[in-house]
Amino acid sequence: MTNQKRIKLVNWSMLLPSIALLFFVFGLPLIKNIQLSLTDAKFIEKADFIALENYVKLLTREDFYNALRVMLIYTVCYTIGIFVVGFATSLLLEHNPLRRGKSFFRTMYVLSYAVPDIVTALIFTWIFNYNYGVVNYFLAQIGIIQAPINWLNSSEQALYTIVLIEIWRQFPLHTLVIYAGFQEVPGELYESAEIDGAGGLRKFFSITIPHLSQILSTLLILTIIWSFKRFAMIWSLTKGGPSGATETVVIQIYKNAFVDNKMGLACATGVVMLIITLLIVRLYMKVIKRSSE
Repeated sequence: MTNQKRIKLVNWSMLLPSIALLFFVFGLPLIKNIQLSLTDAKFIEKADFIALENYVKLLTREDFYNALRVMLIYTVCYTIGIFVVGFATSLLLEHNPLRRGKSFFRTMYVLSYAVPDIVTALIFTWIFNYNYGVVNYFLAQIGIIQAPINWLNSSEQALYTIVLIEIWRQFPLHTLVIYAGFQEVPGELYESAEIDGAGGLRKFFSITIPHLSQILSTLLILTIIWSFKRFAMIWSLTKGGPSGATETVVIQIYKNAFVDNKMGLACATGVVMLIITLLIVRLYMKVIKRSSE
């Protein structure tokens, strides 16, 4: 055996425990999920093989496409909103005139991220309450609304209300990641730009954004994938209602599996979502490859 082959063998032998762990944690459940998606599995009854019947049923159901539409609206609004808030708050941290107060503000930003989803849902259920919620009271006092708004029980407002709550809950991560990216931008570039007469906006778009592009692109794809998986907040606030207005695909998977006792259909929905996620990641990798070239 040559020295190069011996090194490869040693490397693979050292990676083998990690590969085995990943297979048992992720590989086996995925294989089992695909297997169940080809059956009419339930919790108690014996599962019978039905081939692609679950997939045909899923792709011909109107509520599945409604869940995809809701998830798309949620993902777009959530992603745009959380990047705007993350950018704004990271800029406040970066250009905060009170230099000694940065650690205090960083701590304050992280507080919402430390609150569990269930606790956040309980708090905002009271805040957006139709009868005695503080939001309706405040808006009525300043004359913006004449009658209370049913924030979480209206098919028009419920989804966007949940998006606002989710942004409040999750934005600290984006703030800190973008703020950390600011620290990696060489100060000499800003000094050179000032000598050349560049203003604040020119420096931001010509220096800051290009240096943050890789961080922002990675954070973007992670945000989209995370938004696909959000369950606890939506379920705690509305359980997918009213009338399916906040029922994303993840909520539908839970209902199929644990409410309607259709485990096979739920597994098929999960496989379809996995394929959609992989396609998005593949598209992202192509875009990154082209931009790097």
